[in-house]
Amino acid sequence: MARRNLQLIRLIALPLVIIGGFMTYYGWWLDPIEVPSPKLFFLLSKTFATPPRIIQFLALVAVMSVTYPYIKQFASWLVEFLAMLGRNSLYVFCISSILSLAGQIVRFLYQGSIYIDTTVVIFGIAIMAVTAWLLELREHGRASIRSRVAVSSS
Repeated sequence: MARRNLQLIRLIALPLVIIGGFMTYYGWWLDPIEVPSPKLFFLLSKTFATPPRIIQFLALVAVMSVTYPYIKQFASWLVEFLAMLGRNSLYVFCISSILSLAGQIVRFLYQGSIYIDTTVVIFGIAIMAVTAWLLELREHGRASIRSRVAVSSS
């Protein structure tokens, strides 16, 4: 159903994304105290999956789905890199949690500057990439062993 009406969904989603961008830029958010009950139905907090947050997310996905073919065409290396991180997201998340703490300690020790921050970010992305790459190598090794076992048992 969604595929058949994708153009209509995108037309509805575009104004929602633009309005959300303006609301974010100008800080036009509802006061959590003044929203009607049930309050969680109206809040835009990251803590809860409220209807406005779900609508925001789906609208952003619909609008960005237009740009994906262009991004893939001109930056396929970026798409492959992000897909590799996504396939290994649990391990990458665990490593990035530790790296976040390490980055804060480095920033504290070296008093934080644009050079320190840039180095920490680049180093963190590199470590996450190495983590995902090693896991991809491990999975390819397992797949080749499985294929050899399947051939030899036939």
